[in-house]
Amino acid sequence: MNFTLRYSNGISEDYSTFRSAMLAALEKYPDGYAVDAGGSVVDSDMQDVEYDVRLSRVAMIWENEEDSENDDGANAVATISKSN
Repeated sequence: MNFTLRYSNGISEDYSTFRSAMLAALEKYPDGYAVDAGGSVVDSDMQDVEYDVRLSRVAMIWENEEDSENDDGANAVATISKSN
């Protein structure tokens, strides 16, 4: 399974694991806050088998936790999706 990290500015990057995509997002946004498709908080320590992949969008990432509060994703700075 491959993963695509899409930034809100339209730039996208492909990764072979969820963890590598998440690490790349956190490199750009060190205070980044992410949730998976099931609403659980995601961090760089999670392994690929630990997150919810029921939907094609695996995670939404905000610049920080405060930006994510009461937000439906409109203010997310990036998403990570499953790709083929």
